[in-house]
Amino acid sequence: MKALTDFCNQILYSESLNDKLEICESLDFDTLQPLKNIPDLPARSAELSFNYRPPVVLPSVNDLEDEKQRGILLHFFLNHELLALELMALILLRFPEAPVSFRKGLVKTMKDEQQHATLYLKLMRQFGVEAGDVPMNKFFWDALAKSDTLQKFVAGMSLTFEQANLDFSLYFKKAFETIGDLATAEVLQKVYDDEITHVCHGLSWFRRWKQKGISDWEEYAKILEIPLSPSRGKGPLFDVQGRRQAGFDDEFINQMKVTSMSRGRSPDVFIFHGFTEVSIAEGSSFNFPKWGRVLEQEMSLLPLVFCRQDDLLLSWGDVSVEHLQKLQASGLTVPEVVTCHFDEAVKPLHKRHAGSLRPWGWSPYIHHKLQPLLKQNEKLSGWQASYKNLFSKSFAVDLARLLKAENAHIWLAECDVETELCNNFAEVKEAVERFIEEGWKSVVIKAPLGASGRSMRRILDGEITEVQHSQIIALFKNSDELLVEPWVERALDFSLHFDISEEVKFKGVTRLLNDERGQYSGSLFGNPWREVDKDCLKILHSATKRGINGFGDWLAKYLSEKLKACAYRGPLGIDCFIYKNREGDLKVRPLVEMNFRHTMGRVALGFEKFLKPGRTGRLSILSLKSKRQKYLRGRMENLSQEIPDLTDNGMWNKGVLMLNEYSEKLNFPILVAVGNNGQECEELVFGQEPPVKAGGS
Repeated sequence: MKALTDFCNQILYSESLNDKLEICESLDFDTLQPLKNIPDLPARSAELSFNYRPPVVLPSVNDLEDEKQRGILLHFFLNHELLALELMALILLRFPEAPVSFRKGLVKTMKDEQQHATLYLKLMRQFGVEAGDVPMNKFFWDALAKSDTLQKFVAGMSLTFEQANLDFSLYFKKAFETIGDLATAEVLQKVYDDEITHVCHGLSWFRRWKQKGISDWEEYAKILEIPLSPSRGKGPLFDVQGRRQAGFDDEFINQMKVTSMSRGRSPDVFIFHGFTEVSIAEGSSFNFPKWGRVLEQEMSLLPLVFCRQDDLLLSWGDVSVEHLQKLQASGLTVPEVVTCHFDEAVKPLHKRHAGSLRPWGWSPYIHHKLQPLLKQNEKLSGWQASYKNLFSKSFAVDLARLLKAENAHIWLAECDVETELCNNFAEVKEAVERFIEEGWKSVVIKAPLGASGRSMRRILDGEITEVQHSQIIALFKNSDELLVEPWVERALDFSLHFDISEEVKFKGVTRLLNDERGQYSGSLFGNPWREVDKDCLKILHSATKRGINGFGDWLAKYLSEKLKACAYRGPLGIDCFIYKNREGDLKVRPLVEMNFRHTMGRVALGFEKFLKPGRTGRLSILSLKSKRQKYLRGRMENLSQEIPDLTDNGMWNKGVLMLNEYSEKLNFPILVAVGNNGQECEELVFGQEPPVKAGGS
């Protein structure tokens, strides 16, 4: 009978692979000599050492027809078995006070690992691969060797690495069956079956040691430390049945299915803020309007379309696991979603920092909100006072004047819509009267900082009513100037989208849908031009030799030069429209507003990658506070359960997805419809009822 201490020391300190894989049938569990020092690494022979060599990529299922690639894949699995075996030996020596029943269960797991490694070795050699032919990774060791409690060890080993292997072993077992390699598939089936018992053993002890009154999931998510995260506990498929057999409850399984915390890359952090311009204008006195917090909460998931799986999305309200699962089933990438609160700064990230901060738009309010994350990474920058000028509508006016003076493009040269910048009511009144005398039928007055048609007043026939007079005076309280321009009959609205870094890059174009008051109601993307009037299409195609996309590239190069001194980095959306001038001719106003932030059009462009080629998509944001509330609410409740039909490769073919979570209290549903054209998308959203005015920002 061998002492447990000797068994563990042989595995941990012998360089011989045969010694490490020698199964001892009879062990003495009564005495265990404690380990004085944690070794930097387990002993390995030269060929199995962790000395740096250029890494080898894990073979995919498409590579497995090649026997050498099969051997390389199994070599990865061999290294994982060895690391798990060596770590378990280390932990038994580090914690000699561990309960005997825990030790016996762990030794049973160790013997299984020895058998798995032996089986992998045999198969590898058949495929022409020897132990040591592939570089050895020591991530498991680095993550768990210094675990300071047994609970942390089982959380990392059993509930993370071994839980993930439920997915990996089943996934590759099916792959080997597909290519007819039943011998390897049989070995992976054994590994899978044994892994269920290993996870079960770890889970049972994890529960004994966990804090009372909280769920398995809460304890697990809390106890893991970087570089580990729940995301490392799952693989290329998600095996619900195996997890249930191992003893996980439904809450844990559902949370694991949607969890997307970073596996090591510093996450990009996203947060929605639809009141960017308002908060800039009001500064330290900014406060959400009564309905503003509701809007922020219900729009919180809009930035999800920009996120990668290991990013972090801050939500102004809770999002259920069931809803995240629905979004995941639709093909969307679901990041880590964390709830934040209006009256508190966000919490610093635990033992990690943000790779970048990507709010909807920067403002003093958002800068304060994200201050703890800015402090964690001094390389990040937030709001700068110089940005305020960029967010003002007058910036676009000045730039358009400059481009027109330089005769930069025919669209600007032919545009006859001018904007007056007025510093008091008398100047506003004078500008209104002048535009009416010039033959324009009505005039619009805008605050320089405002979004989606808010802070906008339309004057008919040049007559400023007493109410409008009061409204204009009120606008001047927050603004040094107001913009006055003709209200024109629009034939087509569209948006150009850019990213600003060292240079400006054109990203794409979407079609804007505005209501009769000029407020946002939706965006068309994918193939948005099918139902556009042929005369408007002709104008778009005439922009450059490459049409509207060529114009976007040209404008990006022009803006790269004009914005060279600008410190701002991030998204830019430029609103444009085709309109009828006073003579009834179609002209283009290509620089209506510049939005140095994310926009609804940019969100729509983000959804474009999910569309089946040739399809049209429509992003709509509705208001359920209309006269037809009963009809719309009933329809939204039905649509909330749907996801678009998916093609074989997971693209959206036809249907509707509600991005935010439906409840009886929902005010502003966000819907993405996919169809053959814009009309079909509209019918998918509204049924036989015509569209209604929407909210948005």
